[in-house]
Amino acid sequence: MDLELIERVSKEVDSIDVVDLLRSLVRIPSVKEEYDIAVFIAEKAKSIGLDVMMQEVEKRRPNVICKLKGSGRGKSLILQGHMDTVPPDKMEVDPFAAEMIDGKVYGRGAVDMKGGLTAMLVAAEAIQRLGLDLKGDIFLAFTVDEESEKKGIFKLVETGLKADMGICCEPTSMDIQVGQKGNVYITITTKGKRVHAATPEKGINAIYKMAKVLEAIQRFEPASCEVEGVGKIYSTISVGVIQGGSLENFMSVPDICKIWVDRRLVPGESREDFLGKVKKMLEEIGEKDKDFKAEFKVERPDQRPEAKIIERGQKPTLVSPKEAIVGILREAFMRITGRDPRISFMNAWTEADFLVNDLKIPTVIFGPGRMELSHSPNEHIEVKDVITAAKIYALTMLKVTTI
Repeated sequence: MDLELIERVSKEVDSIDVVDLLRSLVRIPSVKEEYDIAVFIAEKAKSIGLDVMMQEVEKRRPNVICKLKGSGRGKSLILQGHMDTVPPDKMEVDPFAAEMIDGKVYGRGAVDMKGGLTAMLVAAEAIQRLGLDLKGDIFLAFTVDEESEKKGIFKLVETGLKADMGICCEPTSMDIQVGQKGNVYITITTKGKRVHAATPEKGINAIYKMAKVLEAIQRFEPASCEVEGVGKIYSTISVGVIQGGSLENFMSVPDICKIWVDRRLVPGESREDFLGKVKKMLEEIGEKDKDFKAEFKVERPDQRPEAKIIERGQKPTLVSPKEAIVGILREAFMRITGRDPRISFMNAWTEADFLVNDLKIPTVIFGPGRMELSHSPNEHIEVKDVITAAKIYALTMLKVTTI
């Protein structure tokens, strides 16, 4: 890619009011209803000159799918991000004021992931302004409901959208992440026998039985996977919630106790692998304790039992560092920043899962913002990182669609 074109791309991005767009997106609440932000993004995309489709997922929750059409003689690229956010939940600043302080924009969703959405739109606008003859198509996909049941990405997959390469624009601290962990959420319930607390020997304490489960979970052997260029990564397990007994009837031996468990899967490890281990763990406890009764279930407190994602699961992904998208994005990064990017692996889950596993699009995760600030009371993003990401996306768009 010649230096003159790189400079032109960079200047076009610099001429766009990135701060205004970013702050506008953060100011639009999009907790479990994305209609307003979807309309804003659609209108912005149309003003840029993109073809826009509003794809209704459910009432007031549309995906926005945008296309910058090429001549059809080249490779295509999709950039994807979600429009919804988690609730504000006791933020240290006004969650929707989008305050600008010392080069940072604060607010709910600034990192997760309106910084990435901003960079996507700015990059597309810069490419459109250049007026170059693109051989391949560029898609921007903005989805709903990522934070809960993933209804938006399910709907996107139904379109059968085809692309040769993909970038999920979630925050990665500007690392190029070649894969991510999957998720399994389960509950484990132990059952006992309720009696008066004055005669506990006549009952069976479900909380005591759960203590055996908790001890076994802490001894759980992690699965592992070797990721080329990154090293060995391991699965994790965490108990996030425990419930047992009754405040209204605290002077009794509890007959039920329940925990919520979060398992992060590595590539090569399936949900069935983990569930098999849980089943075996509970059976082994039961073999040593005749009064032990327990059951487990795949569920998450913010998802309906009939939600599609519960049946499908949230799968890990892994693409080879030798994939074309990795090399192209890496070159674009170096051209803009003057340094080699860090290649790493995402410990969390993103909708890249569906792009890789369902649509069969080699997809990396790369975006502005620090993941650890997502969902936090101090969520904020550096504007300079959003601008840098936009320039890298734009160069990647050009390279992919002119191959």
